[in-house]
Amino acid sequence: MPAAVTKKTKKKKSGWPSDAEIIRDLHAIRKEKQESMERNEPIMVTRFYPDGRRERRPIPGHELLASRNIPEPMSADELRKLRARFKVSQEQFAQWLMVSVGTVRSWEQKNGVPPGPALRLLDRYRKVS
Repeated sequence: MPAAVTKKTKKKKSGWPSDAEIIRDLHAIRKEKQESMERNEPIMVTRFYPDGRRERRPIPGHELLASRNIPEPMSADELRKLRARFKVSQEQFAQWLMVSVGTVRSWEQKNGVPPGPALRLLDRYRKVS
């Protein structure tokens, strides 16, 4: 009995973009919007109402930036001092911020900065005395 012969076929490229392409495009859009807000260009914003209506209107970039209310980034030294003030380990601090221990470690070693949601939590911890 002969062995089954399988025919190798090339994978057809679908019309759908890959995950990497989608992520790259999203980052480019986000960066473009951030730069537009910093230049104070009007940005079209859609507001949705409970009755199903929606309204598109331009909002000046500086107003949109102010409404996001993202605190100033923390330096690695400030992050370490904040953690020391609460007398917690990196593991506990990571749990508070809902990130991995490696992420906190890299922030404290100046290899990165906390993103927006983590910065908001850190700002609240900073204000607690």
